[in-house]
Order: sequence, then C-alpha cells, then structure tokens
Amino acid sequence: MIFLLHHKGQSSPEEIALVFGMPKTNVASVIDRLVSKKLVSRHEDTSDRKRYLLSLTDEGKSRVVRFRELRIPPIT
Repeated sequence: MIFLLHHKGQSSPEEIALVFGMPKTNVASVIDRLVSKKLVSRHEDTSDRKRYLLSLTDEGKSRVVRFRELRIPPIT
C-alpha cells in the first residue's frame, strides 16, 4: 500500500481496495495501522467532503526510499 501511495501521491481507501482486490473493511484496518505508525495521513477530499484521501507522511516516504535501498521488491 505504501508503494502504491508513493507512486500515485494520494488515493482513496476505495481505490486501494479495488487495486488490491480486498474488502474495504480489511483496507481500513491496514490504513489504521499505517496511520498509527505515522506512515500515512488522512485528509479530506476537497471534491467530496464525505470521503478522505490518503498520502504518505515524510516518514512513509523515507521508508519507501530505505526499502528501495535494501532492494526489497514491492509486493504486487
């Protein structure tokens, strides 16, 4: 998920669920963990106040860089 957000910049939970073929509830629990670890942030979608978008925090971006330096391939 962090590699997807790194590539796209920001995404909605619905889009992430669709890309990974996961139920939204499972995606929500992963998002909660990433937010609690300060790797991902939530912010309001300015085009639809009922939705929110996700993006990487500076720490999340730094982790992607470290994973790439270690040559850990993203899970697809």
